[in-house]
Amino acid sequence: MDTTIVPLLELFARFPRLAGLFGLVVAIAFGYLGIASWTALQEMPDAPPKVSLAQAVSLVSSGAEAWVDLDRVTWDCENIVHGDADRTEVIFTDEVGSILGVALFSGSDHLCCAELADTHLTGILTQMGDGFLQRMPARGFNLARYDGVVARLHLCSFCGRGNSTGLVIISAVMVLVGLSLYPLCLFLRKRYMEKGSM
Repeated sequence: MDTTIVPLLELFARFPRLAGLFGLVVAIAFGYLGIASWTALQEMPDAPPKVSLAQAVSLVSSGAEAWVDLDRVTWDCENIVHGDADRTEVIFTDEVGSILGVALFSGSDHLCCAELADTHLTGILTQMGDGFLQRMPARGFNLARYDGVVARLHLCSFCGRGNSTGLVIISAVMVLVGLSLYPLCLFLRKRYMEKGSM
């Protein structure tokens, strides 16, 4: 880690304006993320509404996203794919198989069908994009049963009110870090010059 950070700090100490520009970009990017997360947080209810899959399809039909508690989903236990970073994706559908959904779980690299029966399916729901659908077979999903679906959904089970709150806090910290980079590098430049190492 030091092999990356120390040379970078030395570079910024030599060129404080470069550090200032980099810090400004970081502050703007995380400021935008923080404002977007705060706005999303204000629009979220205190608890996700319990909805059926049919209602869920209507909620996201315009391309919006919704924080929901899905009621009565049917798990496709033959379509559980374990990915990187302890993440697992599982196909869910309605009773007649007209809706194709993929639920993403985090911290669950060995999630099995028996655990899914008791899983409370809550999270941020969006429409599944065409690109995501096209990549699914290569990632291990068998979509042979889903040729006739009328709607496609994606649910992030670890996304929601807590996730948005965390993003607001992280963004605020990163904005402060970005804005403090220029004066910090001016201080480092002064110290290096006093030591004669610059």
